[in-house]
Amino acid sequence: MAALMVSVSGRRHLSRMAPRLGQTYFRISGYSEVNALRPLSGFTLPPCFVRSKGPAESSRLTQEHKTTVSREVVMATGRNLMRAIKVFEFGGPEVLKLQLDTLVPIPNENQVLIKVHACGINPVDTYIRSGTYSRKPSLPYTPGTDVAGVVQEVGEHVTAFKKGDRVFTLGTVSGGYAEYAVTSVDNIFPLSDKLDFKQGAAIGIPYFTAYRALFQKGSAKAGETVLVHGASGG
Repeated sequence: MAALMVSVSGRRHLSRMAPRLGQTYFRISGYSEVNALRPLSGFTLPPCFVRSKGPAESSRLTQEHKTTVSREVVMATGRNLMRAIKVFEFGGPEVLKLQLDTLVPIPNENQVLIKVHACGINPVDTYIRSGTYSRKPSLPYTPGTDVAGVVQEVGEHVTAFKKGDRVFTLGTVSGGYAEYAVTSVDNIFPLSDKLDFKQGAAIGIPYFTAYRALFQKGSAKAGETVLVHGASGG
């Protein structure tokens, strides 16, 4: 099985592209060890990669090993696994870590499990991730509030939605940077067939923020002229 070598003393820095897998590329770089393994698009990982701390020490993490670990977790919990981004410490984009063995969350009473097709990235998400926002989630956490997707499962007392419904959210309980996300039934809405999932993921913070400012706060009326001097982001 081919491996990606990231070797790497304090004097040398390597950065190379992994083999193409479908439409997904991965870049691995580091100094004395692998600092990050970040997908440039999608969630697929290469078959394996090698982390080397020096000529005398290296460790191999193969897909075969990961599959074994995943099966053990599934057997022990009876629950499926998903891929998700987690933040273990506040900071820049480098603190976003792709986790392969995250348990798919279970919707509780008045909650819905969504198979995520698109997730919005809003300025407030970056403020929270950096630790500069007034509200700080408990670590570790999965970012992302605005998602669009398809209902996978509903909790008790949920009658307005069923499996297969196209929906979008105004917030999540478990975090949107994942393959599945749980949200409260109060924060989920039907997604019109006229909108795709990417558009649905842009409704929550961006659209409703603009709507609230324009109509609820500004009391704008049809035919009036308005000056928009900050139309950037949600």
